[in-house]
Amino acid sequence: MVMAPLAIFAQFQQGTKSIGLNGFLQLDRPHAQVRFQSNGDSVMTQEKRDGYGASFSFHHFLSDKVALGLGLGFNRGYRSRPHRDEGIWGERENWNTTFTIQPQLRYFYPVHGKLSLFLQNYLNFQQTQVKEAFLNNGEEQTLESSTMRFGVGLDPGLVFMLKERWGIEAFVPGISLDLGIASREDEQDKSMSINLRNTFSLNNIHWGFRYYFN
Repeated sequence: MVMAPLAIFAQFQQGTKSIGLNGFLQLDRPHAQVRFQSNGDSVMTQEKRDGYGASFSFHHFLSDKVALGLGLGFNRGYRSRPHRDEGIWGERENWNTTFTIQPQLRYFYPVHGKLSLFLQNYLNFQQTQVKEAFLNNGEEQTLESSTMRFGVGLDPGLVFMLKERWGIEAFVPGISLDLGIASREDEQDKSMSINLRNTFSLNNIHWGFRYYFN
């Protein structure tokens, strides 16, 4: 077996540019059971989650194996979980919308032929809007909140060249560290949190296409 060097492909050369479009669709597992505790009572139920998103990025190769770029993203998610109000079990629903700006640095590693692995380092700037709906004293109530996040992260992925200038790629959100500043409409003070996240999951693969040009 001969390991093909990455630089033999014209699209992986210093000065090459690329544009990419990625997306994901995340659906709830039909048998995911979650236990919740509320007012001393325990309930076993199925938590519902789904979401979708898309991102656009532009990269410029600094060398044959390193590319610097900028990504813009949009995500939309939904979650429902059990909620008890005056002895009656219902659902607490959550809708969230996130916009992302992400400076990126990719390191490419040849595997074989047209297949290469990459690690993507990034800085993250996110704005998330959340709306919740639930029963409170028998009446439906909604709450809105907003969170700004600033962080760093590392995502693993791979790219396979379909043609000379077209590639298909996939990556999975990996490890990230971020600072979050949240505000809620029912609270005057803002809250701050620091989170270390490991979101690596094969159920959360982002697929996309990338076009390379000089």
